[in-house]
Amino acid sequence: MKSMLSAERVPLHLAITRLIQAMGSQGDVAGIQEVESLIKDLNMDGNLSSMVFVNNTALAHIKNSSVPCPPHANSQGQQEVKNGKTVSRPIGHRGTGPVSLNPDLWELCSEQL
Repeated sequence: MKSMLSAERVPLHLAITRLIQAMGSQGDVAGIQEVESLIKDLNMDGNLSSMVFVNNTALAHIKNSSVPCPPHANSQGQQEVKNGKTVSRPIGHRGTGPVSLNPDLWELCSEQL
């Protein structure tokens, strides 16, 4: 990606997304943060969902076993996983509905339980 940018070429959003997903699968948190920083610095984030970074950063942390999985209730208002695919938002967070958990994250969390 850096060589493309230095040659003044702009990668497709799909290519950026796939790069971030690959980094998430490899557990490369620093790489994801670096790509996110590059994207923001170059104002290329117009059509790229911020959830790509969030989900894949979480996946990378899970791959590295550096954070616990979210299925149990905690003091911040998160509830137990209801149907295996959603978790509730913390109390006071924007929105009140359930949020989808990336299927890869759910599979990894299930394996760790």
